[in-house]
Amino acid sequence: MFLKTLEVAIGVVFLYLLLTFVASAILEGIAILFNWRAKTLYQTIDLMLQGVPRVSVQKVYRNPMVRALGRNASRVSRLNLVERLGWHESRTRIAPSYIPPAVFSAAVLDILLPKPVNKDALSPEGYIKALRERVAGQQQSNGLLSILRTTLITQGPSIQAVRLAIEKWFNDSMDRASGWYKRRTQVWLLSIGLLIAFGGHVDTIGISQWLWSGDAARQAALAAAQSYAGKNNAAPAATPTEADLKKYFGDVANQIGDLDRRITDLQYPVGWYDAAHDYKPREWSWQFVLGALITAIAISMGSTFWFDALQSLIKLRGAGPKPDGR
Repeated sequence: MFLKTLEVAIGVVFLYLLLTFVASAILEGIAILFNWRAKTLYQTIDLMLQGVPRVSVQKVYRNPMVRALGRNASRVSRLNLVERLGWHESRTRIAPSYIPPAVFSAAVLDILLPKPVNKDALSPEGYIKALRERVAGQQQSNGLLSILRTTLITQGPSIQAVRLAIEKWFNDSMDRASGWYKRRTQVWLLSIGLLIAFGGHVDTIGISQWLWSGDAARQAALAAAQSYAGKNNAAPAATPTEADLKKYFGDVANQIGDLDRRITDLQYPVGWYDAAHDYKPREWSWQFVLGALITAIAISMGSTFWFDALQSLIKLRGAGPKPDGR
């Protein structure tokens, strides 16, 4: 009984993994089209620099070091989508989705400090002196000035300490932004999961009952899950962000086609027409609604979670006693 329950769980989890892989790829495509990462980065830096005299997010993004991280809009102009839907600095440059902490700190100090007029001012001591004067001349308080004051008091005349303090502030802010971005994508992933579950009639309860009552179906799903886990040592990731969106969506189309072939070959009871009974239309029921909601919630948990779960279940089955004939 325990082994049979475990095999059913493996079959269900394997289906979840296939569905979440495609859902994550679709979500990544939406994020690319709307340039979510670049927008989140821009908004986070804007919040960090609010109230800071002389320094603003616009000036940071106009800094040559930051501009160099942007993408050339001409590479995706064929689709004419990213430039219109995503945030962009100009018609020819698309804002970066990532800025290294060292580049951010260098850009902020480049804007904050006056340009050196002689070689003495160009030295670390000259920059520290100018920075002290700049900080001392400000009466109001904000995040950047507080960090600069604290660092100059506790670390002494070290421009490297100042840069490291700004970089730590930037990293801490990016950690919070990652949390915002994750919550945002979680909502979208749940929405995609609802579309897949209800649009494709993916009923977790019905699939579990089908696996429990059909020995051949259960063993086929188990064999496919074991084969997949054996060939893949790491969780599948969504296709990386690419400037060429045509290639990206071509990859997604291939993934969806591969998913359809796997589910068709294993004959999971999904879809609104029952292939096993002359494509008889399936009916709505409270079981289907509950089962589809379970499926949608499972999809929102992501492919990494279900890949780890699949590996754990397969190892658990392998460690347990084998029934006769298997």
